[in-house]
Amino acid sequence: MKWRLDQKAAITEFNGLSALTFLPNPERRQGIYAAAILLASLAMLPVSTSAQFRMADEIRVASGGAELTNPWAGGLNQPQISAFDLNEDGLDDLVIFDKSGTVFSTFLFDGTPGTAEYTYAPQYEQAFPKRSDWAILRDYNSDGLPDLFSYTTAGFGVWKAGRDMISGMPFFELINGQVRYLSGSTRPPVFTSRADLPGFTDMNQDGDLDIVTFGTFG
Repeated sequence: MKWRLDQKAAITEFNGLSALTFLPNPERRQGIYAAAILLASLAMLPVSTSAQFRMADEIRVASGGAELTNPWAGGLNQPQISAFDLNEDGLDDLVIFDKSGTVFSTFLFDGTPGTAEYTYAPQYEQAFPKRSDWAILRDYNSDGLPDLFSYTTAGFGVWKAGRDMISGMPFFELINGQVRYLSGSTRPPVFTSRADLPGFTDMNQDGDLDIVTFGTFG
């Protein structure tokens, strides 16, 4: 069975979920009819069948005769990219936080040194807490696991990274919901803006992670 999705795509063997292929200049009307038929069919399914749906990222997607890499990873609008060895193979993988979608995406490095080849690995995304505005990974305690720094109201919090001893899955534990500093006799929060990223790096090379951020008025 073949039916058209829109002006550029078609899917074959719908029940088998075999392949999605982009087509040159199909008739738009056929796509509308096919979409309407599909929606009507789904609406007639019993509610109990909803549990049978699963993510099927093994479906191959091609454009112009070339197979696309990571076609089901979704788009990125405002990505914030960090490194983390997700699968304990000694190589840095990618953790991407998209500010506009407030979601984490995880990719495993499967290339050779000097290349940038990554495979979408959504099974690791559940390890990260729900965050907004910005989220980056830096190892503050020198244990080899990058910890999570993320925006909280007019400041930022820290989630310490760990790894499950049995599954090897990383996890993050909140240890400080609002980092503060000593100013005279008070301890105000370290101000960070939700509109931009602060810096976390060893500025004076003493082995500790320092903070570079903006003042309250920019």
